[in-house]
Amino acid sequence: MQGKDKQNTFLSLGELLERAARQCRAAERELRSFFDGVPEPEVLAYREMAERECELAEMLKTFARRAPETTLNTRVQFTLDCPERPAPQSAHGAAQQMVEFNEDLVESLQEQSRTMAPDSVAESLETLWRDTEALARQVSMTFLTMQDA
Repeated sequence: MQGKDKQNTFLSLGELLERAARQCRAAERELRSFFDGVPEPEVLAYREMAERECELAEMLKTFARRAPETTLNTRVQFTLDCPERPAPQSAHGAAQQMVEFNEDLVESLQEQSRTMAPDSVAESLETLWRDTEALARQVSMTFLTMQDA
């Protein structure tokens, strides 16, 4: 998954979530593209990671569809550090980039929940970032466990 040096953009919260969901799906597809030829125990772990990433994308999209319009229209300063990365050459590389993106996403959502003015928006976003963090942690733990094996 490739990114730009640093993105500083004002977006609506809805736009931010839709963008993040698309990036999660792209990370999932990229990881799946390397499944052929990967030994069975590893491919099972990578599949688990891809499935959790798909859940994460769906959760973000669902929040973007169901949250109150005032919440979704709230303008936020979106900063997601995405250093330029070469295209991954393996499932391991794609999984590593997925984990790194998820860490950046969680950090960004957490920051937004702390800095957003309206309490109702901040509370909704705090719940979302905690749920995002839980799924991101599952992806990361699967990756780390696989590396230790």
